[in-house]
Amino acid sequence: MMKKLSAVATLAALCALAAPAAAQTKVELYGVLDGGLQYIDRADIGGVAQDSTFGVSSGTFYGNRFGLRGSEELGGGVKAIFALENGFNLDTGKLGEDGNLFSRQAYLGLDSGMGKVAIGRLAALSSAYGDFDMTWQMDPFEGGMGDAGLSAFPMPWNVNNAAVYRSPDMKGLIVSGMYSFATDGKEQPGLDNNTRYAGVAANYAVGGLWSGLTYETITAVANSGIADQKILKVAANYDFGMVKPFLAYAKGGDWQLGNNYQGGDLGTTAFDTDSYLVGFTAPLFKGLLRGSYQLLDGKAANNAAGEKVEAERQVWSLGYTYDLSKRTTVYGVVSMSIGGQSFDKDDQAGYQMANLEGRSDYNRTMTSVGLKHSF
Repeated sequence: MMKKLSAVATLAALCALAAPAAAQTKVELYGVLDGGLQYIDRADIGGVAQDSTFGVSSGTFYGNRFGLRGSEELGGGVKAIFALENGFNLDTGKLGEDGNLFSRQAYLGLDSGMGKVAIGRLAALSSAYGDFDMTWQMDPFEGGMGDAGLSAFPMPWNVNNAAVYRSPDMKGLIVSGMYSFATDGKEQPGLDNNTRYAGVAANYAVGGLWSGLTYETITAVANSGIADQKILKVAANYDFGMVKPFLAYAKGGDWQLGNNYQGGDLGTTAFDTDSYLVGFTAPLFKGLLRGSYQLLDGKAANNAAGEKVEAERQVWSLGYTYDLSKRTTVYGVVSMSIGGQSFDKDDQAGYQMANLEGRSDYNRTMTSVGLKHSF
């Protein structure tokens, strides 16, 4: 009997010791499942009819993901934080983004009253996703829904070997900075032998006003013949209750549309680009009506053959989202994309065209309906 009581007492003591540690440590499994149906009607390109596509879509509104996010109290108001986030295709079950296990983000850091610092694989400051993004609020479609989501804006994506700092909320102001020593793969000896990323950003929110600014650079490997890329983004919106108007502008310097832009293929031709967005959201039947107009104006640049090329694109979008619950949303969206100059659907003398497949991506109507569930 005494042995049983002793064992019970020992177990109770261990539980008492473990309880504070458990209370100080938090690990969360989270994710998004997003799927639906999509119809893409492609315009004739150079007089050649293009096939339409109808089928199951994956990640139209929000990219499919699951991940682990956690923290541990270290004392003095400091916490260790981490996130490991996978991306995948719902319609096939395959890993997304080149088959990387934690393709969306993987980081370890510290969180305190002075802000957050982290290192790892991170989504860039204006990528419109990830824990350190500073721009998803600039778009009525939150950077998602296919062509509707900032497709006329140059977008840096994930960067490897990165470090980031994000400030606490200082009466509505949040500032952030990020640097990658080598955006793709392992760092090579010699700083100039790596493609590097650097960015700074600020958000300010007060009352119904939200505003944001980001400036990012991608520095190419020395003597590679590839121009260093720069992108400035500014945006604002104001919630009047019945409607929330959105305005956004981006200035890209030497941006390579073929490599870092959604759709199209102009090789390594580097453009100076101006991108514009005018949009809105408005409550409607207990859901949210969303709309936007985007314009990409790519200035003339020399391609590899020394020919002058330009690139233009307009995107008109209208969508609707309805929350069935706190975690489940049904959505629908229609976008019409119209290419111009090098992206025009018809041949024009004096312009070097993108390839047929690329021009098809810029001249199409995309209609999607789907369901998004978060857990």
